[in-house]
Amino acid sequence: MAEALDLMETGIDLADALHLASSGEAAGFATFDMRLKKRADAAAPGRHVVEV
Repeated sequence: MAEALDLMETGIDLADALHLASSGEAAGFATFDMRLKKRADAAAPGRHVVEV
């Protein structure tokens, strides 16, 4: 939850922040939302976020 709150401070909305934070041990995170991908790349550079 703390990571999701940190992500929200960067402009990612609550639902997206929770999904991204819970994907910590996954090999990647896929999304249809290009805006989320851009924000996730900036806020969580260690995560592999791809747009599908």
